[in-house]
Amino acid sequence: MSRNKKQLNKLLSDIEIHLNSGLFSKAEPLCLKAMEMAPDNVDVLVRYGCLLYSQLKGDKAIPFLEKAIQLEPNNSQVRTYMLACYKEVQDYDHLLQLADLMCNSPLNDSELSLAYSCYLSLCDWASAQKLEQRVLNACIAGRIDSTLLPGILLTSNGRPDISPEMDYQLHRQWGSIFPKATTIVQKPINGHLRIAYVSADFKRHP
Repeated sequence: MSRNKKQLNKLLSDIEIHLNSGLFSKAEPLCLKAMEMAPDNVDVLVRYGCLLYSQLKGDKAIPFLEKAIQLEPNNSQVRTYMLACYKEVQDYDHLLQLADLMCNSPLNDSELSLAYSCYLSLCDWASAQKLEQRVLNACIAGRIDSTLLPGILLTSNGRPDISPEMDYQLHRQWGSIFPKATTIVQKPINGHLRIAYVSADFKRHP
């Protein structure tokens, strides 16, 4: 492995650590350095796009992600970030186009779930209906990225064709993935129990 390749890999690793830790100010100069070294490297483009998206600069992230998808059309990670950016900047035309691509040519079940959530958020009930059972069954079977499950539970809330049993199984799957809440040990109460009420208008009432 060449020296430049090792240096680039080290940069990418450090960027990933800073992004996961939310240290965007530390990740930014490393991203810029990596872009100077390898402007056509997909991993570099994705890291920089992810940084910009995390900084609420989705409009600036999109060109880098679009370049990455041109280099690797079947990169699911890039498609996922692009979907998030289009949604953030309210570019609904491109959002719907990408959702249709994920629906018709999904790279995995997680992409189907993203398309389903997009259709619901855009009130395209007919398209969502076509995917609904397939997506929900994939969720219950554990074939969906666990980080997407809370969003699916939220967007599908109140859907008329989801049975109580299906809803129960979805929440059961969520409970099996995420950590259990810490058990609260009730302390014995000595004397009277005092209950305080806080005014919602912060004492600004007459």
